[in-house]
Amino acid sequence: MPQTTFNQRQEQFSRDEAAAQHQHNQLAFWRLIWFVGSAVIIWLLIRLDQQLAAVAMLITGIAGFLILLRKHQAIRYKRDLAHQLAYINQDEAARLERRYLRSQTGEQFISPTHFYAGDLDVFGKHSLFRLLNRTHTHKGQGHLAGWLLKPAGSDAVQLRQLAVADLMPQLEWRQQFEALAYLEETIDRSPDALIQWSTSPIDPLPGYLKIVRYLFPAVTFGIFVAWLTGYAPGLAVLAALGVHGFVLSQTAARAKEASEQTHEISVALRAFQGLFRQAEALTGESVRIRAIRQALTAGGRPVSDVVGQLAKLTEGLNFRRNPYFALLFGVATLWDVQYLFGLERWKKQYGADMAQWLEALGELEALNSLAGFAYAHPTYTTPDVTDGQLTLDITLAAHPLLPPDRSVANSLQLTGAGQSVLITGSNMSGKSTFLRTVGANIVLALAGA
Repeated sequence: MPQTTFNQRQEQFSRDEAAAQHQHNQLAFWRLIWFVGSAVIIWLLIRLDQQLAAVAMLITGIAGFLILLRKHQAIRYKRDLAHQLAYINQDEAARLERRYLRSQTGEQFISPTHFYAGDLDVFGKHSLFRLLNRTHTHKGQGHLAGWLLKPAGSDAVQLRQLAVADLMPQLEWRQQFEALAYLEETIDRSPDALIQWSTSPIDPLPGYLKIVRYLFPAVTFGIFVAWLTGYAPGLAVLAALGVHGFVLSQTAARAKEASEQTHEISVALRAFQGLFRQAEALTGESVRIRAIRQALTAGGRPVSDVVGQLAKLTEGLNFRRNPYFALLFGVATLWDVQYLFGLERWKKQYGADMAQWLEALGELEALNSLAGFAYAHPTYTTPDVTDGQLTLDITLAAHPLLPPDRSVANSLQLTGAGQSVLITGSNMSGKSTFLRTVGANIVLALAGA
């Protein structure tokens, strides 16, 4: 039973989270011990006039601290992932009772002029969107909302059903896919600015900068060393930095624009990298699953690697937003120029494909939503949707937004256009609920659910 499975998995991941938290606390203690111990040893060696030993201990201390820091980050990641997996299973169990823990209601997609969205509770606090939604990205939410708002033809419905049949039994993959998205809260932001940047025409940087970006920092570093050793005046260093400032002024507007277009999503790109890597590991041979896997390639390279490369470049460029970094390090290294060249090269190779990758990921999230809904309700049917004469044949349909143990199921048959059924009954007998039951189930059927 799904309820038992979700409860058991929640308990298991909660235990995993607690164990990881214990490791996290222990490692934090040992990091502190290592730092203090290294500092004390270095101080003693300096007092004993053992400068070489002190330098060696400094290097050892820094290396050891970085190793511990990396292990600490890995354990923190493991803990956070277990926390999100526990939450996902708690949310799945709550949905079975038609309680919703996630805050997303899809209300941003509400249109007052839509034919049925308002009457059938497609969006809102207690809605079809909230019942189905297991998406996290901006594109994923848009795909799911679009499917609920615009009925698909029989071919599209059947393709979605086949993809859902591929995804439904892959519980581990599906929940891992969703948990990875939970790790970065900014992942639901619109990527439109990033897409605009990646698809805009390339205005090549001046050719002389290809040489200058390496030559000038090397010369300036040499002048700086000469100043430290007394062979050059301080004004020479300032003059060299002034030249760097002039070079950077030539690209300042471009660097500012690229930073603004990539800043909001630059952190989320790391989470996107994890989602793309998980998507690349998806198995299944249905048409849509194969198409999504095919879309997530970049000239023979996995999209996860390419997006990871972009994440490094955007993170690096956006260091310029820190004035202290820009002043102390950015000017001396021609930082903006270095990263603008990297971004220009990335954009030339992969920029045109960015929108396609995000659309494919959004479709996969929407399919995962339908698969999660199907897994949680194994007794629900997969409807037959065909072209031709209008035929509505519903057997024991219940309203999907009512808790299963409180809903009343009814049947209905209609064949041919122009046919009507008159529904009568006393007040509060369920006439409107039955009408909405028919409508809501048709919306789900024509979305591929």
